[in-house]
Amino acid sequence: MSAVDPQTFSKLRKFVEELSDVVDIQFSDDPSLPKLPVDPRDKSNSPRTAHHMLLVASVDQRALVGVAENARRLLVHCYEKLGENLYLEGNLDSFATVLREFRSPLPLGKSNHVMPHILASANRFVATTAGGDLVRWARNFNSPSSIVDAIASNIAWMGATPNSTRKKAWMYMRWMVRPYPDLRIWENLSPKDLFVPVDINVAKAASLFGIMPRESLKVLDWSDVVTITNFARTLFPGDPAKIDYPFFLLGRGDSKACRVALKLGLTANTMNSLYTRS
Repeated sequence: MSAVDPQTFSKLRKFVEELSDVVDIQFSDDPSLPKLPVDPRDKSNSPRTAHHMLLVASVDQRALVGVAENARRLLVHCYEKLGENLYLEGNLDSFATVLREFRSPLPLGKSNHVMPHILASANRFVATTAGGDLVRWARNFNSPSSIVDAIASNIAWMGATPNSTRKKAWMYMRWMVRPYPDLRIWENLSPKDLFVPVDINVAKAASLFGIMPRESLKVLDWSDVVTITNFARTLFPGDPAKIDYPFFLLGRGDSKACRVALKLGLTANTMNSLYTRS
C-alpha cells in the first residue's frame, strides 16, 4: 500500500462517499445532455443497453473524442442518423459518413478518424463473439478480468497490449457490474473483483494524495492500475472501483468535486498542484 497518512486516508474515504452517487455522464439524465436512445435503467432491455454502452466505451478516450461528453453526443448522433442500424455488424462506411457530419462545441481528439473502425469492430464483437447478446454471453464468465481480456483482444483500441491500462474496458466493466449509480447489468459478477479504470484524470488525483508517484503521469501502464486498485481495496474492499468517478471528477477539475475536497481539508495549495503538474 502507498504511504498515505491516516488523516488523509480518512478524508479520502469521506470524499469518495460524498460523491459516490454522482451518475456518470454517459447515462446521466441531466437535461443538458442529449437523450440516450436506450433507457439504461430498464432491465427488460439490458442486452441493447449493454451493446450501446459498449459502443460508447469503445470511443471514450481523449485521443478519439476529446472529452467524455463527446462520446455520448457522438453515439446519440449516430443513432439519430442510422437508427437500429447503429448496432449492426459491418457498418464501417456508414459510420465514416455519419461521423463526418458530427458537430460539437468541443473538438474531437486528433485520432478521431479511426472511430469508424473501432465502432465496427465493437459491433462485430457483439455479433460474433457474444452471439448478439452481451448479457447472456457474460453469464459464461466468473470474473471481470476474463471479460476484459476478451474485449481487449477483439475490439480495436481497447487495450490489446496486456501492459496497457485498458481504461475503457474497465470503465465499461464498472458500468456493467457495479450497483447504482452504475447499471449492474451483469449480476453474476462481483464489484470486489473490479480494477479501477485509470486515465490521466484518475491518475492526477491519485498522485495528489501520494497513492502513485507523479512521475508515472507521463506514461500510464498496468502497474499504475494495480497500485491505485490496491489502495482502493483498502478503502472499499468490496467495491474498489467506487473511487473511480470521484477521482475522475477531481482530476478533471469538476467544481463539485473540488468543493468537497476543499471542505474536507485539502488545502488550496495542494489543489493547485493537481492542475499545475500534469
